[in-house]
Amino acid sequence: MAAKVAAFALGLTLFYYFDNAAVRLQDQSYAPAIVADAVGPISAFAYAVAGALAAWESGRLKHAKINESAPVRSRYLIGFNAILPVLMLCWLMLLLPVAIAFAEAAVMPTPDSMRPLAQQVILCFLHAIIGYVVGSYLPRLIAVPLLALSIYAFVAFSVSMESYWVRHVSGNYYEPLMFGELASFSALYPPLLFFGSVAGAAMLVRSGFGPSMVRAALAMTIAIAGMYGARCVVQDRGPSLPVVSHTEPDECFGHAPKICAPVAFDVDLQSVRDQAVSVIGQLNAVGVNVSPKLITDRTAYGRYQKPSDNETWRTDIVVGLSDDSLRFRLMSSALRFPCEAPDPIVRRAVLLWAAENTHERRAFDNQLGRDLHVLYSEQQKDERVVDDIEAIARTGLDLPKEDQGRWYRQTARQACEVGA
Repeated sequence: MAAKVAAFALGLTLFYYFDNAAVRLQDQSYAPAIVADAVGPISAFAYAVAGALAAWESGRLKHAKINESAPVRSRYLIGFNAILPVLMLCWLMLLLPVAIAFAEAAVMPTPDSMRPLAQQVILCFLHAIIGYVVGSYLPRLIAVPLLALSIYAFVAFSVSMESYWVRHVSGNYYEPLMFGELASFSALYPPLLFFGSVAGAAMLVRSGFGPSMVRAALAMTIAIAGMYGARCVVQDRGPSLPVVSHTEPDECFGHAPKICAPVAFDVDLQSVRDQAVSVIGQLNAVGVNVSPKLITDRTAYGRYQKPSDNETWRTDIVVGLSDDSLRFRLMSSALRFPCEAPDPIVRRAVLLWAAENTHERRAFDNQLGRDLHVLYSEQQKDERVVDDIEAIARTGLDLPKEDQGRWYRQTARQACEVGA
């Protein structure tokens, strides 16, 4: 049966890939993100095919009364041989989009990048076991559509359910990965526990060992314990799957400040350090006393960014080099406000003051234009905001250089008092 539906299943796999995943994979060169984006759209369909076709093969063996024949071979070996073509088809459905994505991106896979794919390969096997057992009890015309629809619906629509725990145990790896992130094991094992317990219970029921009532009670205990345990593991999680960040290796250069950036970007660390030393010197000249020990690129931290502090500056070195804004980004990392949410106008006035003293006014204007486009829509309001920022910054710039450091610290405190 697997051979008969292979053309349809693989054709639908290619459709899913080029209609969905290919769009998300444009200009993608990070191997873990390639795998996650490639297998995500097809996983629900692969699981459904595994369960439905395994039920069909089980029903075929039951119809042929294979298990009633003389016990020449183990019933487990018979069952495995029956579902092996099904597994090969489902695994090919998962491998095909990954292989195409890597070929298009001209990127080599890494062992860590294959974590979601390995999880889904195992889940296909578990769904096939469940389908095989269900098919041995229910007629094929009932078991096949029932499993296909229920598995697909549970996995594919899990992300739309209000109960977040469902998506975490579904086995649908829907989380797009940013550079430096990996699928964490805490995200990968709950679906294996959830469906593994059901598959184990199904195998126990079908095993024939011991009294049937005892097998049924023990199987129900295993299934409930596994599913409930998986739910307990994920019940406090939000909508996103947990990931591990900052997994890419860094290369570093220099001392006080030491400059670090991901090896993958081949950054000229000497040039970055020269620019950092220049910015630090210009800020120190106007009373902003900074002396970071480490300046590191934050790209590999993904969505879990850490703020800069006095000794460690975390900034977008790679982005700054690409758009010629590195000095401005370094300058921004040097400024400190004694609160998390300073007043946006006063904060930008402090940035403008620092930009003037580091000869980065053009970079500041570019950033301000982007900020105003997001925050405001009226041209007159934009102009009033710019005038207010200019007026506050000018009060500091008109002071003697030896007094500007005091102005910076007072204005930073004022930004927090106004923003509170």
